[in-house]
Amino acid sequence: ERADGTSKRAEALRREAAAARDDLSRARSAQGDHLKRIDPAMPKLLAELGRARWPSGHPPVGPIGAHVRLKQEYSSRAAGVETALGGWPGASAFIAASNADERQLLRLIEAA
Repeated sequence: ERADGTSKRAEALRREAAAARDDLSRARSAQGDHLKRIDPAMPKLLAELGRARWPSGHPPVGPIGAHVRLKQEYSSRAAGVETALGGWPGASAFIAASNADERQLLRLIEAA
């Protein structure tokens, strides 16, 4: 029974390591493209948002994380800023001008 538990733990660790390697690979391939670091589909989504017509006449602003830049002297506070934004989900959030814009944005996000 103990050997079975050990092999399950080893398999779980292998999966975690593979996921970490995938994350690292994505980060390296996106190096220099901050939008892909937020989400690999973000450049495509932003292109779609730019082509869409918006009920308010203005496209949503976002992703929020693309509009936040810390000065070098505040880089030690990056984790706090990320937490204040709600982590990566918050960094990839958008601000829409109206409920109609929000509904259209959600449809585009789901399609991306």
